[in-house]
Amino acid sequence: MELGLNAIPKPQDEWFWRDLGVTWAKWSADVDQPDMQDDRARLEYAASLGLRAVIDLRTSSEWMNRRGIEAWERLAAAGQVAALPEGGSFEEQDRVIRANQLATHKEVLQHIAAAVQRHVAAHKDFCQDWEWWGEWDCPVTSKGIFHVICYPETLRTVYRAIKEVQPEARVWTGGNGMDLNDGWVVGLRQDEALKSFDVLNWHPYPMSLRNRHKIEERLEQNYTGWRTILNTEGLRQPMATTEWGYPSIRSVTRKQREWLTSQVVEGGITQLYPEEALEAYAGDLRIMERHGFEVVVVHTLRDGKSRFWGERCGLLTLPLPGLKGRALRRLWRTVETKPVYGLVREWAQRGKAGQRAFEQLPEPLVPGVNI
Repeated sequence: MELGLNAIPKPQDEWFWRDLGVTWAKWSADVDQPDMQDDRARLEYAASLGLRAVIDLRTSSEWMNRRGIEAWERLAAAGQVAALPEGGSFEEQDRVIRANQLATHKEVLQHIAAAVQRHVAAHKDFCQDWEWWGEWDCPVTSKGIFHVICYPETLRTVYRAIKEVQPEARVWTGGNGMDLNDGWVVGLRQDEALKSFDVLNWHPYPMSLRNRHKIEERLEQNYTGWRTILNTEGLRQPMATTEWGYPSIRSVTRKQREWLTSQVVEGGITQLYPEEALEAYAGDLRIMERHGFEVVVVHTLRDGKSRFWGERCGLLTLPLPGLKGRALRRLWRTVETKPVYGLVREWAQRGKAGQRAFEQLPEPLVPGVNI
């Protein structure tokens, strides 16, 4: 099981990437921009550090909504939008509405496929791992767009589009899993998308859960249950995570831990004390290793300045002003490194010395032969 960081590798942080021994990096790329986001230099630099990258391909919710409105207007002007039958039954009206939606969505999906293919075609010599719309199930992140257009439908489209330009690519589902819920995977199954990805991607954040017994029970239930389903209804796809971690403090001080802000959890999120964080990180890593996770991407290298919970999941606290170069690295090693830094380093070094991720995977199921 290899480890990585949810961050763009930068020269000023190179010492930490190398010291940790992580072998993966993850960042996002907006594919809906007129001028393509060119990540080739970043990917080359990552490769020079011995890193493989998984890129979270996404659009904005506004972009998809605009494409849908434009498609509707074009279809209406061409007389291709069916009117609701007067006095028709609910079933009759529902059929017309669904037909109109399908025609509109078809054009939106074509836009999505073209945008994704443009980005993948330009970067396929540098990257082969592509996540489609991380945190798509979060109402804040997606702004509800996937209640308008079905995410599994877009995943099927993106899967086909990527394979057309890069057959060897691995398509990762958009990571989700707030409070370890698995409803997002249920949706993939219900909409028959269990064969439209290569990696089942969890973001297993126990947002409000802090009881270790309940956390481990939920993780075991999720990973065991979905492993069985993927083995029988999917393609035996491996599991991984492109975001995982806990907000923690470096040491117990007079200030103690803070309650951090969240856009979806009423009351906010609590930070973990050092010993709690070590227990949580070690416990989760053991469970993911036991369930065959290929890659675990830690969120993230360094804390941010705000009180948003995600900005306190760093392995390092904020740097002190005025320190640079060797002096800064010495300080971090002795003062600003959180205890979980060392634990992640141990796991990353072990993963680096072990089997390369995705190197030995089971053959996909052949219906009627090995099911």
